[in-house]
Amino acid sequence: MPARRPNIPAAIADIGFPAAAGIVGATGLPVWMFAAIMIAHGGFWAVTRRRSLANAAPGRRIALAAISLGLIAVFNVIAYALGASIGRMGQ
Repeated sequence: MPARRPNIPAAIADIGFPAAAGIVGATGLPVWMFAAIMIAHGGFWAVTRRRSLANAAPGRRIALAAISLGLIAVFNVIAYALGASIGRMGQ
């Protein structure tokens, strides 16, 4: 099996989207901006993982996508909540 190359842009984005969600929460920006971050993160994940998802069996592909998108949502919500709590402390 050939060695896997790390996907650096995807790793940066997987850190950047929750960071952006935290900034939205900390600054008190509208919630629709958080929703846009969630949608963009899910879409970016789907595009960057297209090849590995295509290699998975159809039933496994659905499970992998559901678990991954669920975890993305959890991390973004946690980042938003942490940002919002930090923003309230600074007031």
